[in-house]
Amino acid sequence: MLENELILNSEEGNFYNELLESFDDCINYKLSVAFINWSGLQLILDSFSELERRNITGKIITSTYLGFTDPKAIRRLSEI
Repeated sequence: MLENELILNSEEGNFYNELLESFDDCINYKLSVAFINWSGLQLILDSFSELERRNITGKIITSTYLGFTDPKAIRRLSEI
């Protein structure tokens, strides 16, 4: 991914694949997301486990606004 590149979900690519590729090359990570739900977290749990195995640390910033963030997802992330 290029620095400051706009990622659109399209036939040419999508955010999910860009995120996974970025995890492959990173030395640490910081994610800022509006909310975290359990089903979305399931898609990237293996990636977080691999990052942990490689001793790559990171931070995730999210919100509790309107109750969209799933406490189960937060508990699972806190275990990693």
